[in-house]
Amino acid sequence: MNNLKVSIRCRAMIFSERLVLLLFCMILGAAQMLAQTVTDGAGRVIYTLESGVLYDATSLPVVTVKGNLVFKGASERKEDIVLFVGSDNLFADKSANAVGADMSTAQFALGRGGYYLPGYGLADDYLIARYTIGKKGDLILIAGDEETPMASLSGDNWTTGELTAVFYLINEQHQLKELLLANVGAGSAPVTNNSTTMQGTLRRMWNTGDDDFSWDGNILKRRWNSFDYEEWEFDGRILRRVWYDDGVEYEWDGKILKRRFNAGVEEYEWTGSILRRRWNTGNDEFSIQGNVVKRLWDTGNDEWEMTGDIPIPIIAMIVFGLIKK
Repeated sequence: MNNLKVSIRCRAMIFSERLVLLLFCMILGAAQMLAQTVTDGAGRVIYTLESGVLYDATSLPVVTVKGNLVFKGASERKEDIVLFVGSDNLFADKSANAVGADMSTAQFALGRGGYYLPGYGLADDYLIARYTIGKKGDLILIAGDEETPMASLSGDNWTTGELTAVFYLINEQHQLKELLLANVGAGSAPVTNNSTTMQGTLRRMWNTGDDDFSWDGNILKRRWNSFDYEEWEFDGRILRRVWYDDGVEYEWDGKILKRRFNAGVEEYEWTGSILRRRWNTGNDEFSIQGNVVKRLWDTGNDEWEMTGDIPIPIIAMIVFGLIKK
């Protein structure tokens, strides 16, 4: 009888140990299934996300994400910031900027699920990479208009900061931005001013008070005494009022700016050297020489001084009076 009791007790202990081991394996397997991982095109795990820290395949911390800030390694010190992400929603329709360690220089723009060259809004021609949904529900990072995935992200609840950190690392590895810049430099981009800044101002040289405008990379408005109705946003293609939806929008295709609806004669053309009304009304032509924008003929007081980097369609909005003075 005693031997039977010992045998039953031993079997119970063995069963209990096996049950604990089985539960441990199940929990470990579930944790692995739920882990936020980044794999490359060959399916190899290249990063793992744990508590906001991205670790590489050797378990070394590469970057740390805290809200909209991305730091080097496992640091959270101000001097180790590599990016500040200017949006909480990567998939928003409005453009935002991710700035570098100096907290002022734009590294790229983001919005609509993608990352773009800075200064062009969310224009497709300047798309560096974008996230799409894969067949298994994972997020897939694709370079530009290519179809081959650069990375696949598994797991739920990726924040915009974390997604941007992954893009930042992939971009650093594959130099995606530099490759696109090389193409842009080869002539695929609209002509803009030769400035490396993201902001600018344009004011009439013989200023009358109101003729002084600012461009911050997203919004065009008066520098002084701005009012809501005449604040305009530009995403690289469409110009529209920020605060009012009155149906008045302008579209830019890299050469021509025109009303999207019922254009009539409201079309303006950039030739690469001259900005002019497309259906010419005499002397409505402007040249851009360095930081000066002025009429070609009968200049009068229609000369403008520019600082920084202002896209051609923004200049057109001002000098042709499309933003009311």
